[in-house]
Amino acid sequence: MMCTDTQTALLMFELSWKLSKDSKLLLWYAVVGCTEQFLTNKVVEDKYMEAVIALQSHALRLNNRSPPQVSGRASETPLTVTFRREMNIVLYRHWSLFESLWHTLVPASVFGIWKINGRKRFYEFFAQLGLGGVVDWQDSSKLETLMETHMPEYRLENCGLFMSSFTIRQGYGSAFAASDHVHILSSVLSQSVLVWVKGRRRGCRGRPTLRRRWIMWAGECCPHSQLRHRQTPVAH
Repeated sequence: MMCTDTQTALLMFELSWKLSKDSKLLLWYAVVGCTEQFLTNKVVEDKYMEAVIALQSHALRLNNRSPPQVSGRASETPLTVTFRREMNIVLYRHWSLFESLWHTLVPASVFGIWKINGRKRFYEFFAQLGLGGVVDWQDSSKLETLMETHMPEYRLENCGLFMSSFTIRQGYGSAFAASDHVHILSSVLSQSVLVWVKGRRRGCRGRPTLRRRWIMWAGECCPHSQLRHRQTPVAH
């Protein structure tokens, strides 16, 4: 029996599971929904971790399930949902590292970037990382190690810069993080950006991968102003 205080995204996925209608795509929707509630402080960390544990067990089950076969071959490119420890830094795979740290609420509030001394300490922290403005997201383990090394000096070790989360990958393509999807989709919706993807040029025919890339591109262009507004109350 499911608890009444379960997050809605997880509740709906478990309902589809009980009805034998679950899939990796529905699981990903649940992951994004639960992640959005955590990142926007709609649920406490303990409640989020309960959802993560449940989602992780479903991910292991579905990843080990064979894809449906059509005429002796897989009907579609398989999806893989993977649990991992993730840095809670805004779009660091898609923006420069400086922009990502600057627009992440925790470092902005801890350093006090709206003050001259705060900005100076932020620049010092960024310089100590020694990574330059752009870091290949595939080498994020290096960034994670450097962050953990320098966080205690700047009182960032208990500020929630790391979180348990998931990524999704289609075939051998690039992996997308749940937190990135949350930031991008919320910015697209809040900025009322209308994305038209006809997908009929160059033989694309509206493939799901192409649609996702267009939405990701549109979302990456929007969050700067949105995150600036989020930081404004902190400055006051």
